[in-house]
Amino acid sequence: AKGLAHYKSLILTEGQVLVGTGFWNDKKKAREGEIRTWDLKTGKLGKALLGHTQDVEGLALSKDGKLLASASEDQTVKIWDVSTGENKQTIKGHGDFVTNAAFSPDGKHLVTTSKDKTLRIWDIAGAKEIAQFKVDREVEVKDAKGKVTKQKELGREFTNAVFTKEVKELKAHEGIWALALSPDGTKLATGGYDQTIRLWSVPDFKELRTIKAHLANVTAVSFSPDGQWLVSG
Repeated sequence: AKGLAHYKSLILTEGQVLVGTGFWNDKKKAREGEIRTWDLKTGKLGKALLGHTQDVEGLALSKDGKLLASASEDQTVKIWDVSTGENKQTIKGHGDFVTNAAFSPDGKHLVTTSKDKTLRIWDIAGAKEIAQFKVDREVEVKDAKGKVTKQKELGREFTNAVFTKEVKELKAHEGIWALALSPDGTKLATGGYDQTIRLWSVPDFKELRTIKAHLANVTAVSFSPDGQWLVSG
């Protein structure tokens, strides 16, 4: 028997929807991560991709549609062959849940975000970390005598990232959980804790519209390959 978790991430491909989730395996007495697949035309459930030992938090598709990356609570990212379902690579290094992943335009690198408060860039072929980013912040600490000193600590957890050539800081939602760049690179979709989806133009990053459709946090957004549709969770 399977006890399903929440659907935490999704990808829309040419012919199917892939969703990241997890379940309790009664036989193994352990939790497993799962990528569920549905046929878009028939709605029929397809073959699941299994391999993670905890829930799948984030999914990403390479630009050519051949590779799928899955980020998991088991602190790893797995690279899958979309056509065969084969697990081609497992990337390890984060010290907490990996919340999301995204491919570079050339498909050679991956960016990952984590609850360990780091953002990392990986060489996919070698599963090697090539860069790491973190945000420090100053906090005031009071000792037993009441003396206040300033100390540096890591900032907030990273929840999502995408590769783009533009450098810009946006004040979007009160807490962003989902990001998606359209296939032609002209639009950015964001989802957040305020239960809305927002569309932005690229490269000027002007807000195009706000979509109110959900009654809770928006945790996943994905454009269709032709850029005409947006799917959200």
